[in-house]
Amino acid sequence: MHFRQYDGKNRNDEEAMKILFGHRFGKERLADAKEISRLYELYKSPFISFALKYYPVKEETAEDIYQESFTIMFR
Repeated sequence: MHFRQYDGKNRNDEEAMKILFGHRFGKERLADAKEISRLYELYKSPFISFALKYYPVKEETAEDIYQESFTIMFR
């Protein structure tokens, strides 16, 4: 059985960060937004690699699941 390793590239990451932080945080909370963005990036690759290894999902679907899950956590 062959498992794919997630390469960490997604064309929607920047757009997702703008949606997550652009309207929710003011300038006074910019440091919090940067920390959340750092966490988003830190756990993205391991999450997607895990999903691709253990579940029959496409890479794009795994990325969507991660993005939606992360967004829900910070609403």
